[in-house]
Amino acid sequence: MPALLDHDLAPRRFTARLTAGFALLALLLALIGVYGVMSYVVAQRAREIGIRMAQGAARGEVVRLVLGRGLRIVAAGTGLGLVAAYAGARAIERQLFGVPAADLTTFVLVPLVLVAVAAVACWVPPRGAPSLWPAGQLAEVRRRG
Repeated sequence: MPALLDHDLAPRRFTARLTAGFALLALLLALIGVYGVMSYVVAQRAREIGIRMAQGAARGEVVRLVLGRGLRIVAAGTGLGLVAAYAGARAIERQLFGVPAADLTTFVLVPLVLVAVAAVACWVPPRGAPSLWPAGQLAEVRRRG
């Protein structure tokens, strides 16, 4: 009987595993995309970061500034994404067997992971931005005041 049951459930298990694999791939692509976009947004401000630091701003202040601005963008996107995901889950609720449309684990864990990746993407570039400037150019900016 167990072998017959395994044989009968094999196609459903395969479909479930394939769907889970594609979901993980989609999450990975989303993480790469969020990291890339946030890094690009912060890198566009590398000159501003360098000037702020040349004028005496502490590295911690600059990191907090960039992180705060970046996380506001991420918070807005996460909020809109959660609303859209909830609406989409409600639309396909009849196709979900044994899983509620608003699965709390998914609606909490995935946004937290995306926000964490975005925070890292906002935190890393400003920490290295002054090191991108040649020493002579940084000294020139400091001298000009």
